[in-house]
Amino acid sequence: MADESVLRGLFDRCERVWHEGKYDLVAECVGSHYIRHDEAGDRTVTREAYAAEIAKVREERPNIRVVVYDHSPIRRFSTMLQ
Repeated sequence: MADESVLRGLFDRCERVWHEGKYDLVAECVGSHYIRHDEAGDRTVTREAYAAEIAKVREERPNIRVVVYDHSPIRRFSTMLQ
């Protein structure tokens, strides 16, 4: 399982792409080919195409906010054997 700080860093970069238009971070968020799951259906796109799609969405909907992950405190549940 990935370290929580690594995952938070990844999700933070993804949100910066969406919220701030930091398209240079796309390469750190997705692989060379990325599977999109959206209203257009499932399809594989390149990093460049993904960045272009995000730019288009941000242009068409300038106030959009995309939630990549829940920022509320992460709660861990464990079962202890006694």
